[in-house]
Amino acid sequence: SPRTWTELLETTQREFNLLEYAPRLNCSALTGQRCDRLFEMLDQVIEEGTRRIPGERLRQLLFEATTMQPPPSYRGRVVRLKSLIQLPGPGVLFKLVTNEPEGVHFSYQRYIINQLRREAGFTGWPIKLVVAKAKSAN
Repeated sequence: SPRTWTELLETTQREFNLLEYAPRLNCSALTGQRCDRLFEMLDQVIEEGTRRIPGERLRQLLFEATTMQPPPSYRGRVVRLKSLIQLPGPGVLFKLVTNEPEGVHFSYQRYIINQLRREAGFTGWPIKLVVAKAKSAN
């Protein structure tokens, strides 16, 4: 029944709240209803995982994100985000280069990940963000 499906979806979202990026498909193993859509969805997820964001767009995205919401200071020092690079996968992996890696709080990392997801989707894939220290100019 529709009410049962709604309750099941709500329970799933509540229990697995960190998997909001994962697509959901309502299907029945008993009747086979909607099972034909599973492979189509898998193909879409695989395609999403191979998506690349051009370097210039990543620079723009980082600039826009930090302009809208600058990172908070860390121990009285300004946190400067130098660059955002998409690393070769498996998986969706980005490297954020900064002067203060410890100063990029989890919540700000989540903000950057949300900006990346808004830009490119990556439906069905977790986005991993590695925060690294910028090399000194010396």
